[in-house]
Order: sequence, then structure tokens, then C-alpha cells
Amino acid sequence: MTQTALWELQKAVYKRLSSDSQLMQLSTGVYDAVEEDLTFPYVTMGAPSTLNISTRTTFVEEVSVTLSTWSVANGKKESYALLNLIHQAIGKGLSIEGPFRLLAVSRPDLQVIDDADPRIKHGLARFTFTIKNN
Repeated sequence: MTQTALWELQKAVYKRLSSDSQLMQLSTGVYDAVEEDLTFPYVTMGAPSTLNISTRTTFVEEVSVTLSTWSVANGKKESYALLNLIHQAIGKGLSIEGPFRLLAVSRPDLQVIDDADPRIKHGLARFTFTIKNN
């Protein structure tokens, strides 16, 4: 049965990031749902998007995921450090459960922007995962 890898990928990314000791030393956690009273800095998982790149005989999808960092430290240095740690953690590899095989992970597009709240620096790490449904 053909199915999307969205949920299994989210679980794998969460597990990789939340088990990375360096990232957890700098941030207060990795979240899918954000509560109002979270302590900065932290990481959130954004909404994924998929692109079907299947052939007649295989089901393959590219899943783009944006991970966000949120910091109130003065300047962008902490945001850069969080993005680097996310990049390193994902680069250690992911183990996706179910009938899926991770074929490739793109180098992330990284960016730090000023949030609507001028105290907050918002870091963005956009990854694309190419996943085959075995």
C-alpha cells in the first residue's frame, strides 16, 4: 500500500533533534505545538510540503520541512549556533520507520530574520528529504 512518509519523517526528525545533547544544552526543547509560555531559545517543527516524484513502478516523494529557532538573545549569534546544531544533527542521519527508505537529504537553506516582535530572532532551516516507499 502506498502512503506518505510525513508522520514517520516528523517522528524521525524530532527524535534526532531532541536526542542531540549539544542542541538540547543550548535550547529548551523541540516542539510541534507551541504553548504561549515556552522559555527561549527553542526549536519548532513547521508544516511540511511534499512533491511527488514517483515513476510508474516506484512511489518516491520529496518532503520539505522547515525547522525554526526562536531566540531573544541580543543579536543573531545564538540563532546561528542553533541552526548549525540542527544542521549537524540532521547530518548524522535519520532512521525512518515503516515501509520507507531515506534516499537523500538536501543541504539546508538557512536564514535568520527579525520577528514581528523586535526582541525575537527567528532562524529557519529548510531541508528536503527524498523518501521512497518500499
